[in-house]
Amino acid sequence: MEKSVFVAVVGRPNVGKSSLVNGLLNKEISIVSQKPQTTRNKIAAIKTIGESQFVFFDTPGLFKARDVLGNRMVKAVGGAINDVDCVVLVVEPKAKISPAELDLIDKIKSAKVPAILAINKIDLIKNKANLIPVAKAYNDQIPTGFHATVFLSVKAKQGFDSLMFEVQKHQVQGVHFFPDDMLTDKTDEFNASEIFRQKLLLNLKQEVPHNLVVEVDSFKKTKTSLNISIVIYCAKTSHKGIVIGKEGLLLKKIATESRLAMQLFFECDVNLKCWVKVKPKWKNNEKFLIKMGL
Repeated sequence: MEKSVFVAVVGRPNVGKSSLVNGLLNKEISIVSQKPQTTRNKIAAIKTIGESQFVFFDTPGLFKARDVLGNRMVKAVGGAINDVDCVVLVVEPKAKISPAELDLIDKIKSAKVPAILAINKIDLIKNKANLIPVAKAYNDQIPTGFHATVFLSVKAKQGFDSLMFEVQKHQVQGVHFFPDDMLTDKTDEFNASEIFRQKLLLNLKQEVPHNLVVEVDSFKKTKTSLNISIVIYCAKTSHKGIVIGKEGLLLKKIATESRLAMQLFFECDVNLKCWVKVKPKWKNNEKFLIKMGL
C-alpha cells in the first residue's frame, strides 16, 4: 500500500530550513545563502523511498512584511501550514522565542496540525544539557507540547534519520502524488532562475540582492546543451550599475559562476546570456509579482 506525507518546514529566516530540506534529499533543491529572505517561494522537495513518498515544503522565513512581496511570502507560510499532514518548526538552540516563532506556533495551533520541533545547529552547543531548557521553552507554548522534538546539526548532517522517523508517523495511505523519480515540483526555468539568484546573493552586499528579481526570458534545449537567457530586474537605477560592476566584470563573474552551477545541476553544457533592466517599485507591483511567480 502506497503512503505519502506532506510536510511544511517553517521557521525564522536563516535557521537552516533550506539547508535541512537539501540535506534530507541529498540534493540542492532550494538555494542557500547567509542572507535573510533567500527563499521567496514555497518549494516542494520530493523524496520517495519504496512505498513511502515524503513531500517537504521549504517555505520563506517568517518576518514582518513591509511590501506586497513580503505579504505574499508571509501568506505562503500560512498557506503551507494549513495544507499539510505535519509541520516541522526549525529553530536555533536558544530558549528565547522570537515574536515570529510565537506567530508560527499560533498558526500551528489554529490549524490543529501535528508539529515536530527541530532544534538545529546543536553543533554550536558544547554542553548538550543546555538543550533541555530550549526544548522545554518551545514545548510549553503548546498545551500538549510538540508531537516530537528532534535535535539536528544540518552542517554536520546529524539528526536526519531521527527527523524522518518522526515524519513518517504522519503518513497517509493513498497513491503517490508525484512520480517516484521526481525531486521537485518546480520547472527547469525556475531552477535556472534560482541558481542565478543565488550567485547574485553571494556576490552582492547589503540590501542590493533583495531588490533584484530574476526572470528566465528564454530556455531552449538542444540534444547536447541548454541555451538560457536571463533578465535581472533592479528596483533602482543605482543598483543596475552595482550589479554590472566596473567594466562589466561583476556581472561577468556572476554569469560564469551561474553557468557552471547550471551545468552541474542540469548535467549538460549551458550557454548563458543575461541583461540588467530597471523596474522601479517592483516589490509592490502585484501583476509583476504574479508574472514572476512570486
